[in-house]
Amino acid sequence: MAEVYGEKPRRFTREWWPYFWLYYKWHVIITVLVCLFLGIGITQCVKSEKFDLTVVYSGGRYIPDTEVEKIEEFVSRYVDDIDGDGKQNVFFEQLNVSSDKSDMQYNSAMQTKLLVEMQSNEAFIYIMDGDRMREILDNPNVCEAFVPVKEWAQDTVDEELMYGSDGEMRAVSLRNSKALTEAGIKCDDLYVFIMENVSEKGSRYYENDVKIANELIK
Repeated sequence: MAEVYGEKPRRFTREWWPYFWLYYKWHVIITVLVCLFLGIGITQCVKSEKFDLTVVYSGGRYIPDTEVEKIEEFVSRYVDDIDGDGKQNVFFEQLNVSSDKSDMQYNSAMQTKLLVEMQSNEAFIYIMDGDRMREILDNPNVCEAFVPVKEWAQDTVDEELMYGSDGEMRAVSLRNSKALTEAGIKCDDLYVFIMENVSEKGSRYYENDVKIANELIK
């Protein structure tokens, strides 16, 4: 507490305000700053976007924002409102891989982020190009993390399939995807799969993933 000199004025009088500011201004400033930062933090937490479904894309081609918006709009028609906020919130995340061999640091960062996403606690739909898909499925320690196509495909799949190193069907080609074609996305070399990263396959997140994956391969 600040050391006080002289007679202390009566509270809230004209003489008290200059006295208060002289001895307690730093207390006031620090208190205001703490409240300000707490307020900002609380506001950000309250307003932070929550998503009912996240689609992660990894490939060499960058997908423009206009096309991303079309994908999110399409997907939002079919997902369930899991968090009960009255909205079908969808997030399309891009983890692009550069074809430039000199961008090793960038590609390494993207690969690390992809692995982090694949180990998350919520189910995600993943879309990858053929090169990325084969690279992952050829790894026996990773391919079994993908739900076999026969477990989530609602109808007989006529499109090209991608097999894991264990011989199991793990991904479906999107070359005939009506939704992606209408969005103007070149999908001849794109594949979709679902990660086996949910505690229960009956969860609403998993149900959303299955629903959207089936809509995308139509």
